[in-house]
Amino acid sequence: MLRPVGVWVIRKPSDLRNVVTAQAGAFFLVPDEFEPQARAAWEEFIESFSMVEPDRDEPGLTTALIDAAAEPLAELRERGLQVVAVTSQGTMHGVPVRQTMFVFAGQPLWFRADGTNDPVHLLGARCEEGHRAFAGTEIAVRGWSSRDDIEQAFEGSVPWCPTCALADVETQPSS
Repeated sequence: MLRPVGVWVIRKPSDLRNVVTAQAGAFFLVPDEFEPQARAAWEEFIESFSMVEPDRDEPGLTTALIDAAAEPLAELRERGLQVVAVTSQGTMHGVPVRQTMFVFAGQPLWFRADGTNDPVHLLGARCEEGHRAFAGTEIAVRGWSSRDDIEQAFEGSVPWCPTCALADVETQPSS
């Protein structure tokens, strides 16, 4: 079973240094019209990751590969998309595993594991408990792009995650 050990919002190429792992996967929670760009960025990330060994860096290789992510990250941001990396560790079939799941989504995105009574979380908040939905590929996730959509879905009685709700308040522009 894998458990999240870190959540990183990937805003610039150097943010990728925290998430280099031998195993990586992706979730795409983006509008259909942006999925091709998100998948192209993912393919660049995974191509780079396959060349990097997290415990052994050939001189400058990791830096060069991470720097190559600048353009795809900028394109995603221009389209209002975000990339969040969730690093998990644990064991699978008795073997120690460390993996990174990249989540490509609109910004903002509130979510919860589908079919559960879990609270509603904010993607990218420092809430490892909420991001456990991305610790594997077998969990379906329900997402909302606005508070109005969430309020309507829960008929005004939203089970907010306190950590994520506070993170959302901290990111709101001051009046």
